[in-house]
Amino acid sequence: MKVCSLCGKQWSDNTKFCPVDGTTVIDIVPRVTSMRPSVRNKDKEKKIEKLDPWANLIGKTLNRTYQIEEKLGQGGMGAVFRARHLGIGDAVALKVISEEHTKDSVMLARFRREAQAVRRLAHPNAVTVHDFNSTEEGLYFMVMEFVRGQTLEQYLSEQGGVVSPQRALEILRPVANALDVAHSLGIIHRDIKPANLMLCQDSAGREQIKVLDFGTARLTTNNDPDAVLLTHQGQIFGTPFYMAPESVLGEPITHSVDIYSLGIVLYKMLTGTLPFQSDKSMQVMMSHAHTLPDLPSARYPKLHTKHDGLIL
Repeated sequence: MKVCSLCGKQWSDNTKFCPVDGTTVIDIVPRVTSMRPSVRNKDKEKKIEKLDPWANLIGKTLNRTYQIEEKLGQGGMGAVFRARHLGIGDAVALKVISEEHTKDSVMLARFRREAQAVRRLAHPNAVTVHDFNSTEEGLYFMVMEFVRGQTLEQYLSEQGGVVSPQRALEILRPVANALDVAHSLGIIHRDIKPANLMLCQDSAGREQIKVLDFGTARLTTNNDPDAVLLTHQGQIFGTPFYMAPESVLGEPITHSVDIYSLGIVLYKMLTGTLPFQSDKSMQVMMSHAHTLPDLPSARYPKLHTKHDGLIL
């Protein structure tokens, strides 16, 4: 059996990526209880390394420049670390692609495309990419600005799941502006969701919103073999709860998929719920493609009906 290190769901042995959130799944390590202490300790070390293959990068320095300090998170493509630029002393975010994906030409090309997309965007409401490089050992990594703050997902949790329409627009207007510029440059994000929107502060202490994780971005000005929802390996682009109908149906992808996902984010911010919910990702996806969602005011009676048209 395999297990997703992010959501904890278990999948069959032939699964490579979690169907729910796209995270690389790992083998479930059987528990061993009757061993000598020294053997148990070694087994524990191996188990930790097995459960977290990124642990051995902590403390290492890449290309004599970036010293890795802490793992911030991981997803389907790789992991993100906080690192220190030894020459300048600044904290940076280091995104490292997994060894498995380094050997996959399509995944490696997508990782490079993410760096190209964000570099081209260069917008104050999108995370900045400083460098894209690899080590002598073949480890590919991207260096980005380190953003201190909290994701919209975390913020909503603190607020009890719901914010006022005015507050929602304050947060999402800069996101819409960043996406508008991205779309004008031929960049489609394809995974807009609360976890990829960061609330932080600019140098003057004013609130700033950053769009994160262009890992599934598509550059429409280039030939892109990933334009459909599923690859031959069955990998999903995007997150089912926020996925546009055309993505589900494998239709041509345009900037409208980001607008749809942003609408779902607004729906969640104003109602505290998602339009379609199920523990089966395929059921959620099919609902996006074939079912009309409940009116937001029906989900959250405190919301005035005049906002229904804005959201839907």
